[in-house]
Amino acid sequence: MSAVSLSVPGIFHPMAAGSPCMDATKKIFERVLVPLYGPQEKALQQIARGEDRTGFLLYKDNNPLGVIVFKTVLSDEFREYGIKKSVEIKSLFVVDSDNNSGRGLGSALLNKVIEETQLRHLRPESFHVTVSNTKQDSLIFFLKKGFDIKHAWMGKYTPNIPEYLLVLPARVDAVAQSVLPLSPQVYHQVARAHWGDIHGLHRLSDSTFVTISKDRSIYLRDSEGNVVRAMREVEPRETDTEEWTTAIGGLNGDYFATGERSGQVYLWNAAGEYVKPLSIRLPKAAHYSKKENQRRICCIAPSLDPSRPGLFVGLPTGFAEYNAIEGRSVSFTKAHSNDWVYRVHPLDKDRLLTVVGASVELWQKQAARWEKKKTVLAEEKKRSKQRAFISDLTRLSETQVAVGSFQGQVQVVDLPQSKVVFSAKQHQGRIWALAPLGSHSFASGGDDGIVRLWDIRSQASSHSLPQGKDSVSALLRLNEHALIAGSCPVDPIRNEGASLTFYDIRK
Repeated sequence: MSAVSLSVPGIFHPMAAGSPCMDATKKIFERVLVPLYGPQEKALQQIARGEDRTGFLLYKDNNPLGVIVFKTVLSDEFREYGIKKSVEIKSLFVVDSDNNSGRGLGSALLNKVIEETQLRHLRPESFHVTVSNTKQDSLIFFLKKGFDIKHAWMGKYTPNIPEYLLVLPARVDAVAQSVLPLSPQVYHQVARAHWGDIHGLHRLSDSTFVTISKDRSIYLRDSEGNVVRAMREVEPRETDTEEWTTAIGGLNGDYFATGERSGQVYLWNAAGEYVKPLSIRLPKAAHYSKKENQRRICCIAPSLDPSRPGLFVGLPTGFAEYNAIEGRSVSFTKAHSNDWVYRVHPLDKDRLLTVVGASVELWQKQAARWEKKKTVLAEEKKRSKQRAFISDLTRLSETQVAVGSFQGQVQVVDLPQSKVVFSAKQHQGRIWALAPLGSHSFASGGDDGIVRLWDIRSQASSHSLPQGKDSVSALLRLNEHALIAGSCPVDPIRNEGASLTFYDIRK
């Protein structure tokens, strides 16, 4: 099996004075913009000071892939052409487009502009940008995204070169799909998606995703939730078994893995075809748990080391690292004498976060071993019979992660400071799932059957979306406008199984 680049687009780094990001931006501007528009020192100073604009670099593996700079005040500069109260996109381009085109990076950059605009409550009437005729790829990109050419100048910035003014109304779908919701709503529901609890949702591409369940069935579905392929379909059983499908995670853009309560892990390709079983090193010593949970696969996450493509598998008491090239587990790291490693989240090739029981820990790779570096979020003092187990963790930005707990509480943790910077408790019962929506926003769902949308710059959830009387057991951001909630039915027989609820979060 050959290594393939991960499908995750990357991480946005804000441009700020004195940061390495600004140094990288200056070099990119000198190479790309100076030949077209002349010196960029004034623009760089304005970005660094954040006077009337801001910018972000899109990074992957410490390599800048894209640039966005946009005005943070609404502009009437082109009122004579019917453009007013508009957000001006000063720069939006993919770095080294010859090698990075076709990866959806341009869309990710535009989506980031629109998301940040909504989060800043600018409420523009439109977005506009000027593009040189020499940048045909940029012209085609904006036109495909719904921008219209409103005006053209000859030699406005470069002698004898046409410059185009393009505009996109802020209320059309092309923009609204990427905006944080103003009034989200249910637009579709799939009943009887599974007989048992939905344990995981995994996106494979812009239009397909996989659902796994306690009932052991696995389905590949299209963007409307219709079954494209029954990857595994079994007769439902009412008794507990060791064969529940309990975890799913990507290996790279072409492959993903599923794990069972029994400790079995299987590899699949993006077409939903079975490839092979994976040999995972399992915990040896017994721990206090149900017999059928002694080797439970709690989570699966991709390695971020391009030279060693593989997976991390969370298990009771520890986590295993699987090397796809060698086809075996290369290590098992004990994290606790009894608690489960419920989530593993790699930060880069040498650092990862683990959810161990009710705490979040940072691990560092030393030679071929993983060693605990520090506890990022310690377990709170027990206030009730139920420990505040952490059920999910999702990354919001380079420095912040969100976590949800059995206490119905969401928290955002600043990693460098190991400090909680946001905390709220609005769910009744346990939280089971989180999904990132942006650098400041995420969704949560749990026992109360409610999906809540959060903006960490506010003190409470921005929206509460009812799913029904069943628990929300899984969440997935399918694309720019769709959020999916999978359910855990209270009574599978009477309620006809678990459902998938689709929320339109662009409204």
